[in-house]
Amino acid sequence: MKEIEIQAHPIPRPRRSASADAALRAEIRRVEEMTVEQRMRAALALGKGFSGIERERIINHPD
Repeated sequence: MKEIEIQAHPIPRPRRSASADAALRAEIRRVEEMTVEQRMRAALALGKGFSGIERERIINHPD
């Protein structure tokens, strides 16, 4: 049986667009400027499927 040599070519990595990079950097800056409370409120606003935080625990937490 004849052997066939297969040469694998590396798949080029997709480049991130300049606008996507700018948007990501702006979002990172925005989050870095938020307080812990603001971050928690933002996480709760994402809804149950995304936040990973149980709302009742935070609201009913004794101060």
